[in-house]
Amino acid sequence: MVARGDRCNLATTVMMLAAMTAVAGTVDEKIKKGEADGTIEITTKGNTHDACDKGCDVTFTSTTDGDVVVKPGETKYFEINKTDDFTRDGGFQWKCCGSSERSRIKGATYIKVVRKEDTGAFEEFWVEIKLK
Repeated sequence: MVARGDRCNLATTVMMLAAMTAVAGTVDEKIKKGEADGTIEITTKGNTHDACDKGCDVTFTSTTDGDVVVKPGETKYFEINKTDDFTRDGGFQWKCCGSSERSRIKGATYIKVVRKEDTGAFEEFWVEIKLK
């Protein structure tokens, strides 16, 4: 049996998730908007590092928004499109200067990419989103 307070908290959470989902835009736009207006809290768990020639864009291809391009100096979020065993276990594909690459953060669904301005290096973080 669920206590009345728990039902109210669950209902509030479901309504907030529905409101976030109803907002048009990419996962990146929704997360950044939620952070800016204080309706969500972001925490990071695991992370991994990769590199790409700084003259090339990094393009993440296994996302729910299609291709997500990250240029030097940018930070972007995406949700992994879990279509196979690799992606269901926190794996994601990306491209650099035409080469296809793969990375994984076991258990991840949402990823934050932080790309350095002056080098081709970038870091991917496992992101957990909590509604406030």
